[in-house]
Amino acid sequence: MCPQESVFGAAPLVGVTSSRLGHDPIWHRAACRFLARSVEQCRDRGATLLVAAGSAVEPWARRAAELFAVPLQVVAIDHGESSDLIVRGRRSGPLSRDAVLIALADRVDAVYVRRRGVIERCLKSRIEQLHDASTRVAVGSGPECAAAGLITCGAIGWYWPTTIS
Repeated sequence: MCPQESVFGAAPLVGVTSSRLGHDPIWHRAACRFLARSVEQCRDRGATLLVAAGSAVEPWARRAAELFAVPLQVVAIDHGESSDLIVRGRRSGPLSRDAVLIALADRVDAVYVRRRGVIERCLKSRIEQLHDASTRVAVGSGPECAAAGLITCGAIGWYWPTTIS
């Protein structure tokens, strides 16, 4: 497999993920900037955007993919969500849609990660398994932002100078 190919086809898959942002418009604006940058880079590199059905970022990612004319694939665990790719597993515990997305993607762009959350745990696992530069995490200044810890583990810090003051 050449570096520009995904296991699912010729275009690399860029998974976009985010913890829930709440109702703070400043956080929403920052997350939208990171998402727009990610989708714009997908377009420029001929990549496909991958998002988890029912995730916090799904509606925003769908709209961004439409606006930037980027192919979108939606992954779901077999729980009835509408998606392009249904994942079924035989494990002792339930599969996490975030874990599946993060495992399937060739690169992951995390537009916001809350400390002690599912996404933080899944990203740490990916970083420990892959030991590469395929995990980017948006750097924010909020007290619950997990970016600093993930960068310490090996994630690439993704900074936007005017995000959150």
